[in-house]
Amino acid sequence: MKLLGVLVAICLISFSSCKKEVGNVIVEGRVINVGTQQPIEGVTVVIENEVSFTPSHMDSTFTNANGEFRIELPNEEDAWVYLRKDGWTFHSSSLNNVTGYLTYYPVGTTSNVKLEMYPDAWFDGRFLSTSPSNYDSLYYNRLTYFGSIDYQGGGDKLRTGLGPHKASAGNSGSLIRGDLFFRYGLNYTKNGEWFVKVDSVYVGAFETFTDTIYY
Repeated sequence: MKLLGVLVAICLISFSSCKKEVGNVIVEGRVINVGTQQPIEGVTVVIENEVSFTPSHMDSTFTNANGEFRIELPNEEDAWVYLRKDGWTFHSSSLNNVTGYLTYYPVGTTSNVKLEMYPDAWFDGRFLSTSPSNYDSLYYNRLTYFGSIDYQGGGDKLRTGLGPHKASAGNSGSLIRGDLFFRYGLNYTKNGEWFVKVDSVYVGAFETFTDTIYY
């Protein structure tokens, strides 16, 4: 019987030690603009447990003029944080815990967190050939920062022939990240031969780039 009691005690101790710690999840940090690295005021910072969207398991606050915030979720094992502000998109976290637009934090206090957002902007560039021909083709690609162009005929096909070509469908252009260099690629033909051009333009927050680009 003594042996059985010892075994039960060991099992209980082992079980309790394996249970996740429950306490307060506190996150302190700043929200900044990706491009300018300046603070963003008035960002809604939301904290919640396991994306439950249950009022008792979530809370929110706003960033101050310095982009600073402090938010707490009591009696939880862990929590997720995400950001909201009209005209802005949640970008990333300084910690290696990014999951889509959510960031994960364990129980306890996590300080000096840097969260980044980027403002909306639009690219409505028009492309004009320096030696236009009715038989030429032009393809336009939006590129990521680490992207490359090694295609022939890839991307969105634009008008062929004489005159300027529009970079994107619609009147407002392509939605892009503001206060950053927007990187694009052109793949085009001249006299039946393929050429590639990769370039970038700087577009400020909430602005529309409408200049003519020559190729």
